[in-house]
Amino acid sequence: MSATADQALPGAAIRRPSAFSRVYGLGSVFGKTLRDSRWAVLGLTVILGAIVAVTAAAYVGEFDTAVARAALAAQMAALPPLFQGILGEPVGIGTLPGFLSWRSLGFMPVLFGTWSIVALSGTIAGEAGRGSLELLAASPVRRASIAFQKFAAHALAMTIALGVCAVVTWSLTIALAQLPGDETTLAASLAMYAWVLIMSLAAGAASFAAGSFLSRAAAAGVGAALLFGSFIVNGYAQLVPGFDTLQHLSPFDWTEGFRPLVGNWDWLPVIAVAVLAVVLAAIGVIGFVRRDLASTIRIREGGSSFLPAGLGGPLARSTSDRLPVALAGGFGLGLFGFVVAASADAFIKTIRETPGLADLIQHMLPGVDLGSAGGVLGLYFVNFGTLLMGLLAAALVAGWASDERERRLDLVLTAPLTRARYAISSGLGVYVGLVVVALVLSLGIGLGALALGQDAIGPVMGTPVLCLYGAAFGGLGLAVGGWGWPTLAGAFVAALTFGTFLLDLIGGIVGFPDWIMQLSLMQHLGQPMTGAYDVPGIVLMIGLAVGGLLVGAYGMTRRDIGR
Repeated sequence: MSATADQALPGAAIRRPSAFSRVYGLGSVFGKTLRDSRWAVLGLTVILGAIVAVTAAAYVGEFDTAVARAALAAQMAALPPLFQGILGEPVGIGTLPGFLSWRSLGFMPVLFGTWSIVALSGTIAGEAGRGSLELLAASPVRRASIAFQKFAAHALAMTIALGVCAVVTWSLTIALAQLPGDETTLAASLAMYAWVLIMSLAAGAASFAAGSFLSRAAAAGVGAALLFGSFIVNGYAQLVPGFDTLQHLSPFDWTEGFRPLVGNWDWLPVIAVAVLAVVLAAIGVIGFVRRDLASTIRIREGGSSFLPAGLGGPLARSTSDRLPVALAGGFGLGLFGFVVAASADAFIKTIRETPGLADLIQHMLPGVDLGSAGGVLGLYFVNFGTLLMGLLAAALVAGWASDERERRLDLVLTAPLTRARYAISSGLGVYVGLVVVALVLSLGIGLGALALGQDAIGPVMGTPVLCLYGAAFGGLGLAVGGWGWPTLAGAFVAALTFGTFLLDLIGGIVGFPDWIMQLSLMQHLGQPMTGAYDVPGIVLMIGLAVGGLLVGAYGMTRRDIGR
């Protein structure tokens, strides 16, 4: 018995997706990509909005007179270049918009750029690696349209998040204004966040372009090198020999004169960065059109020859998969550590020449040796280093969880392998990746200290504490993934990392009670770069790492995989 299609479906009509579904939903590549970004948009909007709101409230509460603000501006202008490396030159900080531009928004391209790199490095390379692009490319949608829609959807998602934050910032300056100049215009706020958007998209576009030819990890490394490299080079050009020449290649240097919240409108360099982002995006689209979907340029990453993926058990496979991210992240973190350690002499000289600065630092970190590289690293590197270490842990956990998220784990567990053994062994691969990061970081810090003839052993011995910090958050992520939320595991670690960083940062500004500050794991690090270890804190971090791994393994034995 048989029937023709016409007999089976008389008068059948094709239902086309609605206009709304094409923009947001499953009606188009653009709509689906935008829909998949909804939680990232919400999360980053809340995080940035909280940073701006708390910073603004603390500023107007503590500096409520023109005299107090003038004193603050004078103190910040007197800080050595090492302190100004991340925040930039304190221009116009005597007003609320100027302080927000300097204290909160100058660093935002790094945070949003990281999101852009992670998203756009996997848009092509990630989907090609797991084979999902073949089916999409077989549909009646041109390849160029697929790549363009993916990039455009991500750009719109970032625009929405930053647009909301721009309105919030503008509203805060009006609501909290106390002195002349505290209010800004909506146009100035939108322009400032447009700068954040363009700078972030430029880094993401570099990963997008590289993703047409390289693997996801390598593509992310290209974008990260552009973002973090240009940021560090621009910030420390006055301290590190050779950086003053490279500084002219940094988009942060090009756009240094664009600060609309303090009345500096220099659009030409910002437009130049926007053109760079468009060119890189076009390269990504063209590369996707002309490439073979199943092929990428293989860059041999360290460890691939002696840790063949899948041939040495789950630990070897997980370690091999995590290694590219660990090496790339370790290189970036090690470069930052090298710059800070190599700048110790300039920092020490500034302390001696600036009245009152030594007393201020001793108040912040009692007992720190201000004449050593370890003291400089403890003062200036550790807080930012722990933030990056936590983000690397989030990336490693997200990679670990992708086995289940992308349904490879179903096949892996058909082998004579217990779930508990898989969970523990593959989770240990995350920790091995963090150890690799710590080793590369140790090399960078050690070389920077030795270049000045300083003691390198003390600072190098402090890097395992940063590794444990990342492992503690990584263990919590493994627990979340093991109990059935693999899609949230990496995001959970990233949220914990940002939350801890913000608690430590905002708590210091606002003056939270000690019991609240103790909730931050950063409060339990001690001063590892100078040999002052917080033993209970170390035990706590080890407990979180080991406990999270075991809890995740137990959870995996108690549930259905993929649900």
